[in-house]
This record gives sequence, structure tokens and C-alpha cells, in this order.
Amino acid sequence: MKPRSAKAKGRKLEKETHKDFQSFGWKSFVVPGSGAFDGWPGDVSVMSPAGGKYLVECKSHKSPLKTLRNWMKGAEILVHRADYEEPWVTMTLKTFGEIAGSDE
Repeated sequence: MKPRSAKAKGRKLEKETHKDFQSFGWKSFVVPGSGAFDGWPGDVSVMSPAGGKYLVECKSHKSPLKTLRNWMKGAEILVHRADYEEPWVTMTLKTFGEIAGSDE
């Protein structure tokens, strides 16, 4: 993939993610330069209705994390961790939106 098309692919995901978070009722903006500048980390900055602030990193791949999808086996939420580290939660953005929307 040419660098231009890879950048365009990533930028498209950032814009879609920004719009998705807004549809969940969160404040959202795309970070200038996609996190390339000091003081502006991440790709999308979001704030929950309760006031929690989070940075979202967006990665677009041809076949994203095949192993995680296999581990999920049809589940909506996957909890996983490496030895001696904190657990991580993996889910679709749609599932996240459903959970976030029901937290009011």
C-alpha cells in the first residue's frame, strides 16, 4: 500500500470514529496531525457525558487482529491480559456504544 493511501485509510477511520462517539452522546474531536505533534497524543479525543476524558488511537488494517477475533468466538466482549499486566477489554465500537448509551 502506498503511503498516501495508508494515510487516507487511517484518516477515514479517525473521522468515522469521531462521528461514532458523537452519536453515543460523547463530545469528540479529531486530534490535529493524528498525534504527530508533542502535546497532542492520540488520534481522537473524547469526553463522556459524565466528564471522563479519553484518548483514542485508531489503526486500520487489512485483517485486524485475527487472533482476537478468533478468541472472541462470537462473544460481544473479550477480556485478555499478558502475564503480570492489567487486563484489557476488546469489543466492537457498536457494543461499546450500546454500553456507553445505557450508562445514563
